[in-house]
Amino acid sequence: MKIKTMKTENLGIHTPTLKELEEIAKKLEKEGYIWWLLDKSFDSLWEIEKEETCLFINREKHIFYGSKEDYEEDGFPIVSAKEFLSKGSRFKRFLFSK
Repeated sequence: MKIKTMKTENLGIHTPTLKELEEIAKKLEKEGYIWWLLDKSFDSLWEIEKEETCLFINREKHIFYGSKEDYEEDGFPIVSAKEFLSKGSRFKRFLFSK
């Protein structure tokens, strides 16, 4: 599948560890993503949902936060942190492309 044919404008990224949450959030911020209405203290974010922590990002370059279950119920595609961070990940190329 070519990146441009992906039908989603939104993506959930499951971050079951604090380390993964911090790593992904920092990469997203570096690419110009901003937090939407949220104080981004990583420790306190992860403590709320723990292993079910999920970041949600959109084409407008916003970062949202919630539980994996919330995003699944809303029908959004969710990828694992490892899949998102993998070298050559189609999700990373898709989201960081202009």
